[in-house]
Amino acid sequence: MRYSDDLIIILPLTQKEDITNYKKEIFDNISTMGNYITLSQEKTHVYLFENNSTRNEQDSVPTEIDYLGFLFDGNKIKIRPRSLGKYYYRMQRKAKTLRERDWTSYNGKFTFKETLYNNYGRSDKRNFISYLDKANKIINLSEDPEAQSLLNNVNHKIQIAIKKKRKKRKNWPIGHFELVFRPMRLVFI
Repeated sequence: MRYSDDLIIILPLTQKEDITNYKKEIFDNISTMGNYITLSQEKTHVYLFENNSTRNEQDSVPTEIDYLGFLFDGNKIKIRPRSLGKYYYRMQRKAKTLRERDWTSYNGKFTFKETLYNNYGRSDKRNFISYLDKANKIINLSEDPEAQSLLNNVNHKIQIAIKKKRKKRKNWPIGHFELVFRPMRLVFI
């Protein structure tokens, strides 16, 4: 189960003055619960949803609601670009690390591909892809091309990470030390 400390409260409002009254009432009710739950005034955002668009309450500028790795603009729900970037970056970094270890674990089994597919592909393990699959069943991410591209081609993206060429080392390793060749400048006085 995924843990979330974010909370969304959706209220129908007839007048804008109701917003401050509801907000004050919610904070007062939660403050009576003691240390069980606390709300941060600084992190609290109020959005207005009218005519299929979301706006920030303070400046009435159209904005997207950012919640649990997704963005909502009033019409469409899409995956947050930062979440995708983080997924790809971590997958590439893990692939590089495993390639540098010569693709084997300590007991000699080839676990490089298995590890990548478990952590970054469709598997029984809880990972970003399984989270997206579950979210897709609930909120239908069919209008988000980035999410659909990832969900449809996840195995291909992992294969690309696996096949990336290993960079050649500039220095030759000797035991636990590396021998470095550097030109030296000799100065005669």
